[in-house]
Amino acid sequence: NPFVLAPFRIWAKNIGLPKKRVLEPYAGANNIIRALQAVGYAKRFVSYDIHPADQAVLRRDTIEDFPGGFDVCITNPPWLAKNSAHRRGLRYPDSSHDDLYKHALELCLTHCVYVGALIPATFLQSSLFQDRLESVIFLHDKRMFLDTENPVCLALFGKQAGEVKIFFDSEYIGTLTDLS
Repeated sequence: NPFVLAPFRIWAKNIGLPKKRVLEPYAGANNIIRALQAVGYAKRFVSYDIHPADQAVLRRDTIEDFPGGFDVCITNPPWLAKNSAHRRGLRYPDSSHDDLYKHALELCLTHCVYVGALIPATFLQSSLFQDRLESVIFLHDKRMFLDTENPVCLALFGKQAGEVKIFFDSEYIGTLTDLS
């Protein structure tokens, strides 16, 4: 559970997460909410998915119709490269981004003050959204994400970032500037 890690717990405390209503806009089977609840967060939540796989998840295409009125969004947005979508004949939104997770993340950041997103670790190479990026936690436990071979990170965003802190699980590695 990535939400037991110290950097996440610090972020959660700083934003007052225990008292906030959490949005999960790409919920699927609602595993993110369950993982948050297992460590005492997300007592109040709203979960959506275009294809709900849990009775607590409401049907909504949040790529086309993102919900408003939430301060906090914690999610694992859909990952789908634009070229792969076109090759497979799948619908892809009108977006300048080369991967659906980037488009979905931009929607989250546009509508929510605080965002936690489980995304590909290669995200840092894109230099996107760093004006709000506070911390990146590289997650080493591959058992958490059996449906991808890509390294995964938990990116934590706030109102505006200072120096981006980098962690390997709970171990502080340094700042993004230090590692550049």
